[in-house]
Amino acid sequence: MGRCLTLIFLLLGALLGGCSRSTGSDSAAADWKTTEVDHKYSFQMPGEPEIKAAKQDSPVGEVELRIYTLMLDQDRRSFMFSATEMPSAKPEPVGQDIELQLDRAQQGALDHQQSKLLESRKIKFEGYPGLDFLTELPNQDISRVRFILMKRTLIGLQVVNINSKDANRFFDSLKLLDKSAAPEPKTQDKP
Repeated sequence: MGRCLTLIFLLLGALLGGCSRSTGSDSAAADWKTTEVDHKYSFQMPGEPEIKAAKQDSPVGEVELRIYTLMLDQDRRSFMFSATEMPSAKPEPVGQDIELQLDRAQQGALDHQQSKLLESRKIKFEGYPGLDFLTELPNQDISRVRFILMKRTLIGLQVVNINSKDANRFFDSLKLLDKSAAPEPKTQDKP
């Protein structure tokens, strides 16, 4: 339960400037299941995640948070997906505000989990900007986090102590189902 709350606060911290468990020890051999979120996104985990939804007051207004978690091996390994909707009163970030939001998300994750940044890189998902980074948690667990900012929604994916093959499978399984939500392709003006 403590790790679930950590993940919730991690995501709320990013916006603001009892978890499902499986006793299986080999996620590669597990039956990976696809989960669909509001006909907007889908992802896969090696088991059925527990879903938590909450509305939370914040300095930017009420935020809606949904977290899907799957814990393995007495919480030593975990998968997490989240989608956090920004309040409609808050303007959609554009330009440098996008990078600022993603940087705040990363710093919020580091600060809240008191973790050490090992590496970070910018990514794109379906045209949306994001960050993918590795951290070392205080107990020396290794966490990989990916944040993607999709207009008014912050998508978060996190694995803790998951081998690279399974982490890549989880991150690569994210699909954008509602293609109308994808940004317009950027075109260059002809000289």
